[in-house]
Amino acid sequence: MNELCPFCGDFLTAQLRTIYRNPKTVYTIKCTCGLIFYTNIEKTFLTLPTNRRGQNLRRKVHDVVDSLVKKTTYKKREIYLFISKKLGKPLRQTHIALFNARECGETLTFLRDFDKP
Repeated sequence: MNELCPFCGDFLTAQLRTIYRNPKTVYTIKCTCGLIFYTNIEKTFLTLPTNRRGQNLRRKVHDVVDSLVKKTTYKKREIYLFISKKLGKPLRQTHIALFNARECGETLTFLRDFDKP
């Protein structure tokens, strides 16, 4: 791969693989600075590029959503609908892999009070 990282300018590396919960084959794009994102064969972004901090925030949001599904009677779709309304996004654009760090932080704050009366 001859593309440069938009953050540090170093060369990106690409690895063809299948990602978790996605039966399709994708490229995992990485850089030494911690940038990581996924594209499909047609080079369409499946996630927004982010660094390790963004990855960790997205993972935390996923963990909180999964925990709410297990501990409450809410379905995942209902939680995503709540998040979409709070963020002011259409439901089809409310996908954690497309969240930036600010949106992850806001979502974690919203979800803290999600199941409280």
